Amino acid sequence: MTDTVFVTGGTGHLGRSLLPLLAQSGFRVRTLTRRPQDHAWLQALPNVEIISGAVEDAALMNKAVVGCRYVDRK
Repeated sequence: MTDTVFVTGGTGHLGRSLLPLLAQSGFRVRTLTRRPQDHAWLQALPNVEIISGAVEDAALMNKAVVGCRYVDRK
């Protein structure tokens, strides 16, 4: 079973480096961004699930982390 990692800030400075590394290392990655349509590079990564929304939405965050083994909640 492949572990799923949830990363907030996937399109930020650190996320742009971290997400490709995680995906290429065999992890499934779930990330949150307000405007996924603005990040074509993110949509092209293998094993990446993109959730549209904001970290301020507590209900969305609670749903987003379900099934994730590792969670980065800033």
